[in-house]
Amino acid sequence: MLKENNGQIAVEYLFIFAITLIILTIFTLPLASLAIDKTTDVSDAVNVKSQMYKIAGGINQVYGEGHGAR
Repeated sequence: MLKENNGQIAVEYLFIFAITLIILTIFTLPLASLAIDKTTDVSDAVNVKSQMYKIAGGINQVYGEGHGAR
């Protein structure tokens, strides 16, 4: 009778562990998705800023060469 009780306790622990993992996954996946979206937005902003500095540098170089430069 003691061994049957231990087996039941082990199954109950497995169920509790599985339910805990499911609940944890339900809460963390949306947060992870939101964090990834924010990170890509910041990355895009940094890339745009870098490209704008390159364009501004090109404009300054042409302006520095004088009238009629291309």
